[in-house]
Amino acid sequence: SSVGGGTAGTPGFNFNGDTDTGLYSAGADSIGIATGGTQKVVINGDGELGVGTPDPFGPFHVRLATDKNIYFTTSVESASTISTVNDGGTAFPPLAFKSSDVYFANAGSIVFRIDTSGNVGIGTTTPQDYINLEFNHTNNTDLFSAADGLFINNKAAAIGDYVSLSFSTDSGQRKKSA
Repeated sequence: SSVGGGTAGTPGFNFNGDTDTGLYSAGADSIGIATGGTQKVVINGDGELGVGTPDPFGPFHVRLATDKNIYFTTSVESASTISTVNDGGTAFPPLAFKSSDVYFANAGSIVFRIDTSGNVGIGTTTPQDYINLEFNHTNNTDLFSAADGLFINNKAAAIGDYVSLSFSTDSGQRKKSA
């Protein structure tokens, strides 16, 4: 048995006394859910679920407001990603999961990764130890500067106080910058 497809304003399956709330045909091979005469949810023919959008970008897409969308998909390194996207579909996957890795990406490039061993990489996709920071040293001095990509700030220190940074190896070799 079949029922008329209806619209968001008058769904084919609705409730007595609330005829603008229910299920309806949102198009070929699509089901819509409407409340108050407005489409709120759609499942399209590809099985993609859209909340607040009639045209989901991926398997699960939530439109929060104009140009404020979140959706789940695969992206960088075929990882499962939570992406933000504007209404036109331009997306940048800021948070991704692959196996047990977690990483943040900016414009499709990984900038921060926690691998399956718990190693953290900043500026590298393959951290070699607990914390692996990689950057391009741009000057010939022994001191690091903000221009090098590393900035350390002790907000509790008073003007004129020194903050030191020490590097050492297991053999005790040290280099100290202040």
